[in-house]
Amino acid sequence: MNYRRLYLENSLVFITIVTNKRLPLLLQNVDLLYKSLFGVLKIYKFKLIAYCILPEHLHVIIKPGNIYDYPKIIKSFKYSFTKNVGLV
Repeated sequence: MNYRRLYLENSLVFITIVTNKRLPLLLQNVDLLYKSLFGVLKIYKFKLIAYCILPEHLHVIIKPGNIYDYPKIIKSFKYSFTKNVGLV
């Protein structure tokens, strides 16, 4: 996919992450979701402003320390969760 991303320093970023085929994995694995999300906080500098967890998708608002890191933050979270839930 070809994404167009807007990089504005000191801005908030709204992210929606959807599970593959919209499988309802998130609420039944909420401990792993938290572990993955807060694990990424140890790697990348960002503030977690808000989040909303639904069965098949997650909304997150973050303020990255470096705006160019937010795609890496998403990738890191998705990889950690998928690997640990046993889908990789």
